[in-house]
Amino acid sequence: MNKLYGAALKFWQLLSTAQNKLGNGVALANTDVFYLLANAAWNAEPASYGELTEWYDIMGLPPAVIISGDTSTETQDALKAAGFTPERSFIFRKPQLAEGDAQVEQVSWTQLGYTGELLAKRYEVPEFAAATGKSLTKAVRSASALSSYLAYRDGPVGTLTTFAASGYLLGTLLVDDSGALESRLIQEADSLGLEPLVLEELPTGTFVKGAKGLERWSIR
Repeated sequence: MNKLYGAALKFWQLLSTAQNKLGNGVALANTDVFYLLANAAWNAEPASYGELTEWYDIMGLPPAVIISGDTSTETQDALKAAGFTPERSFIFRKPQLAEGDAQVEQVSWTQLGYTGELLAKRYEVPEFAAATGKSLTKAVRSASALSSYLAYRDGPVGTLTTFAASGYLLGTLLVDDSGALESRLIQEADSLGLEPLVLEELPTGTFVKGAKGLERWSIR
């Protein structure tokens, strides 16, 4: 697996509540919050597709696999033969430096209820606000490589979770309408000597090929 794929896998493992080893791969699940990338199998080989499908059925979740954008045609053909189809695409992109009109602060796990509210509002699932906050709190408290930031105007208006791994500082779970949080990601990466990248979900129907892309394939 390429370095970016491996770094992303390590992050989403922290946000999973259950894991099932599949040879060289692993199936992740979070039955409290439906994170697209924490409810899917990573680095799964075609021989494991049947087993992972059965496991997700037991978990009450749709079977899904995350592949890199540079995955071989043979693997994609095997996914299609097993009933999987492309669902969503994600990209690792460079953050943009901007002045921003919001104040950014690094926050402790005690403030992650705000992060849950902001993410639930962005994805229009307000009923998951509390569960998302609890999920992130557990992850941040267990991993020193994770850091959380909030952007403020009169109150919290943006959020960012960073993860340091494999020479990268990944900016994830980003809600940032001012650009201030992306600028902070650049600053933090520079201080750590890491390459900053934002992991971003692309609009439905948009797909990216290459090592800096991820695709979620699922059986729906």
